[in-house]
Amino acid sequence: MASKTDIANMALLRFGQKKIMSMDDEQKSARLCKQHYDRSRREVLRSHRWNFATTRIALTASPTTPLYRWSYQYALPEDFIRAIEINQKDIFDSVRHFAIENGMLLTDEDAVNLKYIYDEEVTTYYDALFVEALSLLLASRVVVSLTGKHQLKSALTDEYVQVTKELAQQIDAAENNPVIAWRPTDSRLCQSRRQGANYSPLPF
Repeated sequence: MASKTDIANMALLRFGQKKIMSMDDEQKSARLCKQHYDRSRREVLRSHRWNFATTRIALTASPTTPLYRWSYQYALPEDFIRAIEINQKDIFDSVRHFAIENGMLLTDEDAVNLKYIYDEEVTTYYDALFVEALSLLLASRVVVSLTGKHQLKSALTDEYVQVTKELAQQIDAAENNPVIAWRPTDSRLCQSRRQGANYSPLPF
């Protein structure tokens, strides 16, 4: 799996730079990659619902309440990047039922189970698409300082947008299909009755 240095080298090679041995090296390319790596990682994590960086937590209500509008507030985890679901409701279905301000989740819910994207720093968990996206964004951040070519920055940014907009949505949607609960009416007996056919039990 790719290490931080591998990701930095992928970024540098995209516009013809030499590889580095470590992001702690003294050379300019290494220093720039180190400077922009963490912010780039968090931005790519925030851009999509990456399955490898998804987790769940039951939040604890704060003893203090919001000044107005909301009834409760909950401290968000330190590794919080973005919310996905609150009490099993997609945030895009319940956007009017909460607010996030200054590291707190404000809501009228007296209990909160949160599904969210967290700041995963261990590169061995990254999937190939995330590594590609991160290397592209990192490259777009350092290319002008190393080459002075703004057109390269535009091209790398466009490629990053293309990768994250289309591929991440398709792959994560395929890997994260909702679980459909079995119902008694789904049984072969009920289906055969609805269709007017004779029921034949499976041989055991």
